[in-house]
Amino acid sequence: MARRKAVESLAKHWRDDTTRALLTDLVSGVENSRARQQAVESLAEHWHDDTTRTLLTDLARRDEDSWLRWQAIRSLGQYWPDDTTRALFADIAHRNEDGVPRSQVVQLLAERWPDDATRVLLTDLAYRDEDSWTRSRVVQVLVEHWPDEETWNALAALASSETGKNVLRRASADQSERSRLIRARVFGAGE
Repeated sequence: MARRKAVESLAKHWRDDTTRALLTDLVSGVENSRARQQAVESLAEHWHDDTTRTLLTDLARRDEDSWLRWQAIRSLGQYWPDDTTRALFADIAHRNEDGVPRSQVVQLLAERWPDDATRVLLTDLAYRDEDSWTRSRVVQVLVEHWPDEETWNALAALASSETGKNVLRRASADQSERSRLIRARVFGAGE
């Protein structure tokens, strides 16, 4: 915690090339995951340029630490919400093996680009993604951002398979209104 706070304070009070170099070194060399995450967040917040974007893109695609990739994705979505970031997120959604970054891009795609192309991509993931946790997250995001007949039809079709039923049950496990909607519409009143 102290390291993370120190990184945050350095970036906030000493926005110079030396601090930037230190934060860049921290991102690639420190074992402390929280300090690395804060360094990523601070670089994105205080240095909006191609160098930072390239670093965050590389981290989002390749770093071994799932939570660091999550932070890089979050920062890219916050500070660079453009077509290049959207394409990166779609690629991560389809190709990244780790469910943590994939669930983050699913959420950000729906928040930043709530259009038909995103809906199609997410519906495809709900059917095809191999990770049940990610599929469950996709279902939650679809219901949250597109609570209409088209989503209901897609979820009803997904529910026709045993795997789909398990995904939908997991996605609707909490007691929120949207979860009750999923259970009632897809499984019927008896579920």
